[in-house]
Amino acid sequence: MTWIPLISRVISNPVALRKQLTKMGPVFIKVGQYLALQPDLVEKPYRDELMQLLDQVPEFSPAISRQIVEEDLCGSIEEIFGYFRHKPIGSGSIAQTHFARLHDGQEVAIKVLRPGIQKQLRNDFARLRKVARLLETFGAEFITSPKEVAEEIIRWLQSEIDFKQELRNVQRLKRLANQPKAEVIPNAYPQFSTERILTISYIQGLSFSDILQFRQSGPEGVKHLHKHGYDLRQLAANLIQTNLNQIFRYQYFHADLHPGNLFAMSGNAIGYVDFGLCDQIDENVKSKQLKYLQALYEGKSRDIYYGIMEVLNRTPESDEDGFKEAFYQHTDRFMRESQAGEQTKSIYATWMIDVMRSARTHKFSVPARVLSMYRALLTAESVAHQLDPEVNLGDVGREFFKGFQIDEIMRSLRPESIQPVLLNVFNLFKETPGMLLGILTELAENKFAITVNTIESNKDRQASNKRVKMITVGLVSVGVAILLGSSTIQNLFGAGSTIGLGATLGLLWVWLFIQIFKLK
Repeated sequence: MTWIPLISRVISNPVALRKQLTKMGPVFIKVGQYLALQPDLVEKPYRDELMQLLDQVPEFSPAISRQIVEEDLCGSIEEIFGYFRHKPIGSGSIAQTHFARLHDGQEVAIKVLRPGIQKQLRNDFARLRKVARLLETFGAEFITSPKEVAEEIIRWLQSEIDFKQELRNVQRLKRLANQPKAEVIPNAYPQFSTERILTISYIQGLSFSDILQFRQSGPEGVKHLHKHGYDLRQLAANLIQTNLNQIFRYQYFHADLHPGNLFAMSGNAIGYVDFGLCDQIDENVKSKQLKYLQALYEGKSRDIYYGIMEVLNRTPESDEDGFKEAFYQHTDRFMRESQAGEQTKSIYATWMIDVMRSARTHKFSVPARVLSMYRALLTAESVAHQLDPEVNLGDVGREFFKGFQIDEIMRSLRPESIQPVLLNVFNLFKETPGMLLGILTELAENKFAITVNTIESNKDRQASNKRVKMITVGLVSVGVAILLGSSTIQNLFGAGSTIGLGATLGLLWVWLFIQIFKLK
């Protein structure tokens, strides 16, 4: 029980927690970085403090890096590269990175897995699980179970050492990226990558970790950044905008937006590195999120509630009434602050965090990929807010979705999108007269029947579908004829409406007689 006072003292003070994680070693530094990216789990003072954890640990011997590279790439460094800098340009708890130049002049960054990291992770996973058990024994109120958080962190760290998956992630995001002015995704070099080595193009920029240090140093630091062409407000807006772009346009996004993984590039573009943790959303999730976010930006509380209920997963313990009450409390406060113009307080992020926490409290679960998306957005907003408090998810998101909705409409009008629809309509109209004649004949002779098979072949299913379509077309034709004979239509809409209906019915019958003639 002597652990309990120590745990209480550490977790009650953000600075003490950061120092304790640093003291516990490299893997626990990664734990702190992970917690800094979890706004639905960790309060802002803790996130801001943990965000200062720089993943800089003592480098391992360059000779070991050289040995790993030569073993895995089957050749000497001099044969493989035109230049290889033995002193690392970065050293983290999982890997260290070396600068190199290919024989064709391309500059690359080579990430080499730290020797013995798998064994170290296994040992530290055991320690992490032990800490989680002690926290639950301690009995403090947490938003979610410490054991669940520990297992999520373990899965995250395991993905960090899977260089093959990271290679696939960067290749996929590079293929999808279509806004080179706003974001920079490096090229991947699979021919120079293995299970222990990952080679990507070298990103030339200033890391956001350094940007934030300059920002926090006062006016002189900000002046230094401006002197070198960095606009903090534009960087902040571009970070949120590119994150929204990845989520909703690519439907595949970088989910580890720690400042050490972000670079300020020329023209205030955002450079991304470290692709161990990426995630995706499907069309169904995308459409639900668009509906939900549209209601949010329009300020329609009822639509927001029903939108978020489509996203949440119910459990047997879910308290819908309790969540609904908490939701409207948070949303009413959000609406008041929004109308009062209090945008600099990150009210969108605060509201989203409150709602997610309320969902957890009332025993609803958020699908993993939806939660990953929210965390990426909120982390982007948090980092952007540190760069410039005037930039927020609400303003940038509203402008983004204006353009996005227009793009979606234009995409639906492209020939490749319209062609399948037009083809189906054409085939339906082409086949309708003959099928309608057959159905009407069977009805007149009292022979019409629809056969139902318990095991249906494709041919049977197509025939049944055609019959149903013909019945529908027949009903529409009768409806048109009835409307044509109604004086109410003409009184309401004028003679033009009658002419239009008559032309429609005439075309249907002309088409029908042509098909009858063809059938004969």
